[in-house]
Amino acid sequence: MSPQNLQCSISVPLPPMEVFEKISRIGEWWAVNFKGSATNLHDQFTVHFARTTWALMEIVEADPGRRVIWKVVECYLPIFKDPYVWKNNLIAWEIVPDGNLTRVTMTHIGLFPGVECYEDCCKGWGFYIGESLQKLLTEGRGLPGSGIFADIFVADRRYEGLLFSRMESFPEYADGYVLVDVQENRGERVLSAYSVSTLNIRSMSPQDLQGEYYMILENHPVHANVQPLDDLCAIIPCGQ
Repeated sequence: MSPQNLQCSISVPLPPMEVFEKISRIGEWWAVNFKGSATNLHDQFTVHFARTTWALMEIVEADPGRRVIWKVVECYLPIFKDPYVWKNNLIAWEIVPDGNLTRVTMTHIGLFPGVECYEDCCKGWGFYIGESLQKLLTEGRGLPGSGIFADIFVADRRYEGLLFSRMESFPEYADGYVLVDVQENRGERVLSAYSVSTLNIRSMSPQDLQGEYYMILENHPVHANVQPLDDLCAIIPCGQ
C-alpha cells in the first residue's frame, strides 16, 4: 500500500477562480517573507521563516480555477536532521465546486508518516490552510507567519509558540510575551533552554541570547490557572 501523503482540505463560499487567485497571494496567508511570483506556469517564489529556514518553489502545473502544483526546487530547513527533507516534493492544490461552496485540497506529495517533520508539518500546514488561508478567503485577511510553530512541555503540559532564529528581530507584537532562550530542540520541539523571561523589546535584543533560536509564547493559562511563565520557571532558570 502506498503511503498517505499529508493532506489538508477546506471549503469556502467563493467561486473557484477567486480561490485560485487568492492561493497565489502567498505573502497574505503563508509567509510574510515572500519573494517572486506564484501566479503562472514556471513562476518561481521563495518563502523564508526565521531567516535561516527557506524554500524555493516553481509552478510546474497550472490549470486556472482547477489545479496548481508547486515543486520544491531547493530548500533549507535547519531545525530538522535532514534540512533538505522537502526537496523535490510536490505541493498539489485541487479546487473543486461542491454545491454552493468550493472545496480546496492541498496534498504535500512526498511527506507522509515516517518522514522526518511529518508531524510538525501537519501542524504547520493545518494552521496555514485551515486557519490562515481560510481567513483570507472568507474574511479578506490571513495570518501569514515569519516564525516556525513550536512547542515545549512541562511534565504532560504542552505550550505552543513560535520559534525564531537569533538573527531575527523580536516581533513587535510580542512585547510582554514569554521569551525562551532555546538550548536544544528536535525539529519544532524545544527540549531544553538556557533561560525563560518576560520579553521587553525596548531593553532586550536577540543578540543577548545564548542559543541560536528563541521561542515566544503568550503568558495566558492553558492548563487550569497556571501561568506559562510560572510553569516554565519550574524547570528553566528565570530572568527578570
